[in-house]
Amino acid sequence: MSFKIIKNNCCGLDVHKTWIFACIGITDSNNRTEYKQARFSSFTKGLNELCDWLAKYNCNDVCMESTGKYWIPVFNILEKNNLWVTLSHPKYTKPQKGNKTDRKDAKWICDLYMCGMVKPSFIPPADIRQLRDLVRYRFKLTCMITGEKTRAQNCLLYPTLNLTMSFPMYLGNLHVPSRNRFYNTLGKLLMWHLLLTAGVKLLLKKYRLLLMVLFLRNRL
Repeated sequence: MSFKIIKNNCCGLDVHKTWIFACIGITDSNNRTEYKQARFSSFTKGLNELCDWLAKYNCNDVCMESTGKYWIPVFNILEKNNLWVTLSHPKYTKPQKGNKTDRKDAKWICDLYMCGMVKPSFIPPADIRQLRDLVRYRFKLTCMITGEKTRAQNCLLYPTLNLTMSFPMYLGNLHVPSRNRFYNTLGKLLMWHLLLTAGVKLLLKKYRLLLMVLFLRNRL
């Protein structure tokens, strides 16, 4: 059983943490495919060598699977070199079972992409990706600030110190991310912590002195 070849010159990448295995499939007019395989480092120098190697064989179509976070630097470098990169979910490029190697995985991805059997994933442009990362990081920081405020309130609620009633402008509204309010709240909490610690230590010293005096009186 043979499949119709749609792309006559394409490349499949098997991306790992340290190494990248590449396989180029070049099909001639007689539907005979010749494969070129190589291994490159996942660092910037190795990615630039990968781009030069693809340019050597006039290959502009690249397909790879989204392996964790390792595909991001590879995608960025290839995109900067004006290469058409298709990113696919691993379930669409799952290789056959048995006798599995990295070079065979790269060749399998190349064969699937060559026959148009890879479902691409949507990747927004570079500026949209940067904006999305900033928005996600801001949302993460907001959740962290809210969580710390809630944790501080719960810790002070056990000894019946409800600071929400005393400082509603700082601890009352938990859904307003403000740097000044956060720092003021943190300073207030630290001040209360120091005062409580000093008060407890002072009471312990007084009780110790009282016990020592009573003990000496009883001895005398």
